[in-house]
Amino acid sequence: MKFILSLSLLAACAACAGASNMFADMRDLARIAKSPKERMVLYTEAINAWENGDSERDLAALYYERGSGYLSDGDEKSALADFSKSISLDAKNRSALQSRGALYFKQGDYEKALADYSAAIELNSDDPDTYFNRAQAYARFGEFDLAATDYKKVISLRGEDANTLAAYGAALTGKAEYDDAMELFARALKLDPLCYAACINRAYAYVQTGDYLRAMTDYDKALSLESGKTPGYLGRGSLYVFTGDYDKAQADYDAAAKINDSDEMLAAVLGRLEYMRGEPDKASLRFEQIISSASRPEALAIAFRYQAMILKEQNDAAGLQKLVSAAQSYFMPLIARMPDNGAPYAEMSLVYSEAGAKPEDALGLAEKALDIKPDFTAYYAVGRAQLLNSEPKKALKALKKAVKQNPSATWAFYWLSKISAQRGDKDDARDYYAQVQKINPGFRFPLPVR
Repeated sequence: MKFILSLSLLAACAACAGASNMFADMRDLARIAKSPKERMVLYTEAINAWENGDSERDLAALYYERGSGYLSDGDEKSALADFSKSISLDAKNRSALQSRGALYFKQGDYEKALADYSAAIELNSDDPDTYFNRAQAYARFGEFDLAATDYKKVISLRGEDANTLAAYGAALTGKAEYDDAMELFARALKLDPLCYAACINRAYAYVQTGDYLRAMTDYDKALSLESGKTPGYLGRGSLYVFTGDYDKAQADYDAAAKINDSDEMLAAVLGRLEYMRGEPDKASLRFEQIISSASRPEALAIAFRYQAMILKEQNDAAGLQKLVSAAQSYFMPLIARMPDNGAPYAEMSLVYSEAGAKPEDALGLAEKALDIKPDFTAYYAVGRAQLLNSEPKKALKALKKAVKQNPSATWAFYWLSKISAQRGDKDDARDYYAQVQKINPGFRFPLPVR
């Protein structure tokens, strides 16, 4: 009743004082309304009452405020439209830029998120939260150098806190600077022994260095701290996949699905699990869906690579041609937009290698990735591309460097075994395959030598 009376009273006032005052009155009433529903109605009424004589900045603020309301109600589409309208009216509305950036990030549109965060930083270069958010977007794109720079800026602005140190450590892990990353994780956990991010990120770093025991300990601790978040289940589940404990992996992925069954990374790792369990048709259907609709680079990288492996095993030439074309449509624009990021070069190269397509292009892309950042993925990509180009000796050399970077890389050891067998080095082939079985006793592909 009070809400109806308020609107009636304002309408009467507008008749006497004009619509311009109606805009201001509705705006002010919306900002003090206690009911979220009433507030949204009043925001809309104020926006509709706006005329050319009123301030565009005030109108921009209202679109931002209404967008925030939509976001609180879970209406991301309307929120995004209002944030965009606010920015079109007032390009200096930092709050709208930050909120739209966060929404783009949540939706997996990291490039647009980066643009909004960078615009917000240009307006205020002393806000640590915006640097932190931009660093996260850089990290999702594999731009770990830029992410690390932003995390350092956050620390310079507000000092050390556990979450920032944990995120900074994750960026250094992406750069394969494991010792420095471990030091940051230790500092984070000293500040906050119950820091979830530090446990999750250190677990991943342990995986990358082949220390699966310590990785499992950190994943277990992370899940004891935050059992309602998916990263712990996805990380531990993937660790179970790497070690061949597929039933436990399935249990963790099922737990993650109960929290968020639409998570793109969950779909990707489930497909990988299905492939490793000998269910390629089931995995292929999942990867096909990811490729057609997903946006997260990590999920797409898994889907493209494993789908290529499946289609190659099935001798599906038409399917491979279609897949390679889809991968090119995704990765090549990324390469054009981010020429100093090695990840898309390496991933596109691996799709070519797994598909048995474009040997020269595969090697050129892999070598470019290696020039940019000599990490595990780059060396692995070079090794696979050299094999595709009938250069087994060079492939061995690159793959040996890959396993030196990641001593638990099952597939790299498998290809070392396979190449050694093809070269007649049966003892080396058996030794490399022994490493495969040590890492993953459930690995379903047989020893490539008798």
